[in-house]
Amino acid sequence: MGDKEGKGNGEKGKGNGGGILALWMFPLWALVSCSGPTGISPGPFPSYVEGYVLRGGSISPSGEGSPSSANSCGSPAGYEPIAGASVSLLASSYFTTTNSSGYFRLYAPQGSETLSVSGTGYKTTTYPVNIPETGPAGFGTQNCISLPRDDTTAFATSISQVDTSVPSAIGVFSAVADATGKQVLGMPANSFSVRIGDENGLNFQPIPILSVQQLTGSGEAYEPFSAVLVLDASDSMNNPAGGGKRKIDLAREAAEYFVQHKASGDEVALIIFDHRITFHQDFTTNSAVLLQALKSYDPDDPGYKWGGSTAYYDAAYEGTQRLNPRSTRRKYNITLTDGLDNSSVHTYMEVILTAHNAGIPVYTVGVGPDADKQILKNIADGTGGQFTEVNDATKIPDAFAGILTQAQYTYRLVLNTSGLSTGQHTIELAVNFAGITGTAYQIFTQP
Repeated sequence: MGDKEGKGNGEKGKGNGGGILALWMFPLWALVSCSGPTGISPGPFPSYVEGYVLRGGSISPSGEGSPSSANSCGSPAGYEPIAGASVSLLASSYFTTTNSSGYFRLYAPQGSETLSVSGTGYKTTTYPVNIPETGPAGFGTQNCISLPRDDTTAFATSISQVDTSVPSAIGVFSAVADATGKQVLGMPANSFSVRIGDENGLNFQPIPILSVQQLTGSGEAYEPFSAVLVLDASDSMNNPAGGGKRKIDLAREAAEYFVQHKASGDEVALIIFDHRITFHQDFTTNSAVLLQALKSYDPDDPGYKWGGSTAYYDAAYEGTQRLNPRSTRRKYNITLTDGLDNSSVHTYMEVILTAHNAGIPVYTVGVGPDADKQILKNIADGTGGQFTEVNDATKIPDAFAGILTQAQYTYRLVLNTSGLSTGQHTIELAVNFAGITGTAYQIFTQP
């Protein structure tokens, strides 16, 4: 909450007290002071709405993120608080601002409301809120939201998995990223719509959405994932990237960041490749083991044995093969390369078909001008992953941080597919939030 809680309560159309004239018109309870989540003075109502307003943050070249202060959605790595954001309830016109931690609390009477949140340089967002008779009203993702930047023209939207284990209520897992590459937090259910068509992407019909849930990155509602990090160690990765670092140094720091900030139940494996494919570390949830294994992904380490040409397709193919037998429902093949494939046995179409048939998204990170961006985008689009173009190698850690947020805070939609025929179908998932849209397609087989 801001330095003055409930500013504007009881007086419509006045901002930040409105000067001396507005001040004497306010009831005294409209000027309740607080400094954050603890020690809050009681408001005029026994009910309130509270939360944190965040933004996608940058990751430094050292791999260190800028996580927000401790909050109810688990201090998400890759996000930063927005101080001074405006928060208002549209029906009652009560309003406040966020404090330095991005926190606010706004007391309000019981009833249905629309919460509006805005900040300089960010889109204005709205959320339906049902304020109870007493206590807090829930909204967003465990009371956390992130505001898309003003320069977000479209959401990078993908369908990473389709779960048909319950044919009458299939589950769809979706990533929705803004201009920072970070997953958008707290979008309301009415931001999503789904249609299902035939295998050729025709004859679409709307499908009812039974529920929308955003996974929280930790806690009881979290569903751990399996991921394999497929890391380029070809000779060109040893080239300087600025700041006294090589591309491979930044790739290693990105992988270290991913390992350090994953949830404790997430399991990760490592593949390192040049023209040879090395399954460098088997799947483990133990971050210390993974960090130790990453030490030899360094040309200065005595255990380093790469530096040849590039067999990216073979490495990406191997990542899917290693992920496929894992028992987890959510799987991610995360690949990085800085050049053209010149040594593979497999083709890029084999990479797409194998991953698509296994239901495993391939996330592709292309570094520098020599990466085959169109091929990498085709692989990501064809498997339900996302392509990230990195022109400045110092941004490699930021790319991995974005992918991690998309995995940790993925949206899970449950659809009413009780009347859907067996066989292949195409899902169209559309997102419309804060005036920004995004669309994703995925083919699946209904049992």
